[in-house]
Amino acid sequence: TITMSNQEDDEQKRERVAVLCCDYQNLILGHHVDQDALSGFLSSANAVLDAARKAQHAAVAFVVVRFRKGHPELPADGRNKFFKPIREKALLEEGTTAAEIHSGIQRRDDEPVIVKRRVSAFAQSDLAGYLSALGANHIVLLGVKTSGVILSTVRAASDLDYKITVVRDLCADRDADAHKVLLNNVLPMQADVLTADEVIKTIL
Repeated sequence: TITMSNQEDDEQKRERVAVLCCDYQNLILGHHVDQDALSGFLSSANAVLDAARKAQHAAVAFVVVRFRKGHPELPADGRNKFFKPIREKALLEEGTTAAEIHSGIQRRDDEPVIVKRRVSAFAQSDLAGYLSALGANHIVLLGVKTSGVILSTVRAASDLDYKITVVRDLCADRDADAHKVLLNNVLPMQADVLTADEVIKTIL
């Protein structure tokens, strides 16, 4: 009879985790992260990503919001209030510096970049297919902004029955009041809200 060691048994029972770095793009970070604190913010994010790469039960992916030239994915009549100014100002077009992942974030060539066309990481993207192929049942979210991609993705992921963790100190929002209320009162109803250090110690 072959017996499994406790370590092997623990590994088999451990969740499959996908760490999703969402909208860490030049334009978005520039709007929502205090530039004096940006270097430390990105350093902490890289620490979480590196920990995930070293963990056999975890994988890293990046999510970005981008549009083709002319923004054909967005309604021309402006009925989408959130994206109307983005279309009018031709922001976040593919191939532009503003739409690129910030150079301070370390990404490996084998880590996927999932392109979305709306706020949630699941909206008009292939994220669901990627997570299914990965066998992930737990997603860890770091992203900007808190009232945008983080809130919308938590809502969508909860409806899809994922376990969710939000990395508190790796989210940002220029609306400080909304940021605080979401992290302290709203998101904990559907997700665990932890610091980067707590995520590294308890999940990765």
